[in-house]
Amino acid sequence: MRAALALCAALALAGCGFQPMYATNNAAATSAVSQLALGAVDGADEATRAFRDAAQGFFPADEASAAYRVELGLDGRRRFVSVQLDNSTTRNNYILRANWRLIDVATGNVLTRGESEATASYSILDAQYAAYVSEQDAVRRAAGVVADDIAREAAAYFAASGAQ
Repeated sequence: MRAALALCAALALAGCGFQPMYATNNAAATSAVSQLALGAVDGADEATRAFRDAAQGFFPADEASAAYRVELGLDGRRRFVSVQLDNSTTRNNYILRANWRLIDVATGNVLTRGESEATASYSILDAQYAAYVSEQDAVRRAAGVVADDIAREAAAYFAASGAQ
């Protein structure tokens, strides 16, 4: 029974044109992603710093030798989630939104653009330092999700366009 289901699934995927993005036969997309660098990042210092740290593994090329560049603007906001009867807050969401664009360095043309958003929750603790660390961890987590999302969108663009 399982073999029949696996066969049906394989046939259905083959019929719809499914192709893994990181497959060895998709060398053009893999090559283009390896030539991707992170350019200007505009936004609040804490979000920009966290994003640059999170993005190091996703944008491997040096900006001077890159064929493609990602530029983006970041907007980070805090939203109260849990407000007590005495108006004190015990839980927040950190929402990080990025508007980004993928640029061909040789021509300066914008190849594609997009928007990415991530939300990370954190507790507001009585200890001041613990509250600060909790908030910074939420900023780092949201930045990691946004960096991963942008890198996947760029890879999908390269896979669809057959970029060299």
